[in-house]
Amino acid sequence: MYQRKLDTTYIINTPEGIEIELSVAGPVARALAWATDFAIRALVYVGIIFATQAFFTTDNIDNNSTALIVGLYSIIAFFLEWIYPTLFEAFTGTTPGKKLLRLRVIQDNGTPVTLPSSIIRNFLRAVDFLPVFYATGLVTMANNSAFKRLGDLAAGTLVVHHPSPPAATAFTHTEALPLPATINAEERIAIVRFAERSISLSLDRQIELADLLTSLTGQSGEPAVNTLKAWSHWIMSGQEYAETKSV
Repeated sequence: MYQRKLDTTYIINTPEGIEIELSVAGPVARALAWATDFAIRALVYVGIIFATQAFFTTDNIDNNSTALIVGLYSIIAFFLEWIYPTLFEAFTGTTPGKKLLRLRVIQDNGTPVTLPSSIIRNFLRAVDFLPVFYATGLVTMANNSAFKRLGDLAAGTLVVHHPSPPAATAFTHTEALPLPATINAEERIAIVRFAERSISLSLDRQIELADLLTSLTGQSGEPAVNTLKAWSHWIMSGQEYAETKSV
């Protein structure tokens, strides 16, 4: 099940009770990935044309040779336009163009894309292309919260951002506040995890998460964020344990 979050982040709740955050790719990133894959295919086409011209000259070409060339081009075109993206996505989850843009195709339940789903989403590009230059696909994506084109809707797939793991950055906060005595060990862990994750989240996303802990802080918005960070600083610096020892 999907819940719409800020910054095009989607949450998948797995049967095991684990929340998976997905950053769904929009039309611009996907268009750039498609353009990259198109450029790769175009280079292959040009190479094949030059190779064919070198092998078949005007002196040795006849009707049979012409039919052979047309058949060869048709097979290659089918492979590059349909098989190329299907196999890349089915076995690696991405195409060279998507990989360059750090995009990945997955099932909409968060699992790796399957071969049948890859076949469906890629072969339905013929419908998404109608009436010209993916107009149908763009309209569908614009009216879908997960930016799905018709092929994605039929195949049950998503295209998501798959960035490289960020370099580890330590959480820092200038203020430290003592914890209320009512906060238990499990809640302490949740506070520290929030602070550790905050270094890679936008302020709006931090506020959204901090508001889930309003029952602890008695606050909402940016003040709740600052309070949680100050509590976390207190915990992570060991001050609560030092205070306990001194007592």
